[in-house]
Amino acid sequence: MKGKQKITRSYFTSFGVGGLLVLSMSSVVMSSSSCFQLDGTGVCGPTFKNVWIQSSDPSIFTNQIGFEAWFKSNILDVNLVSSKFTSTYGCPGNDLLDAVKQLQYQSSYWCGRFAYDSYLSCSSSTTFNAPMLCPSVCIAAKNSVASMFNTASICTPGVSIDSRNAFISTFNTACSNFSIALKNTGNTSCIIGVSDDINLCGT
Repeated sequence: MKGKQKITRSYFTSFGVGGLLVLSMSSVVMSSSSCFQLDGTGVCGPTFKNVWIQSSDPSIFTNQIGFEAWFKSNILDVNLVSSKFTSTYGCPGNDLLDAVKQLQYQSSYWCGRFAYDSYLSCSSSTTFNAPMLCPSVCIAAKNSVASMFNTASICTPGVSIDSRNAFISTFNTACSNFSIALKNTGNTSCIIGVSDDINLCGT
């Protein structure tokens, strides 16, 4: 550790409409009583074993069972994700469902986001040493969404631009945070993704 790490701590405060799609980011102090650690058997896999997780809203989930259910419904359910891309980001294209299925490293990105955003609130440690997603994987996740936004046959050009830009901005912030954390902690390795993403070339 080369001195104290300066990070941006942002938390999810609007899960109900699909965490992958609409986020309300705010700096909040969350009670450590709602923290729990992943056991390495769920959607984030063994590379995130023992990572601290916390929701800013206990009505969403308070343990791994609830987290797994939320993740599968909001991140992995391509039908729900597709509907949110249509309603929020102006993407009504006939090929939307197939495009959503081809988005890269989304599970890896969101596992990394939860790990990063939860750790300092949950852990008694004052330094950030949780497994960190590789910035290049984060960028790949962002680029796949941006590419879909820029495909006219899927997302209508000139529609919902502010919403699209805001969503891409959350990726930019996360990727920067991952990079800063790796540099400041002196970590020489990072997570290249959850097993399902890696085995399917990111999709």
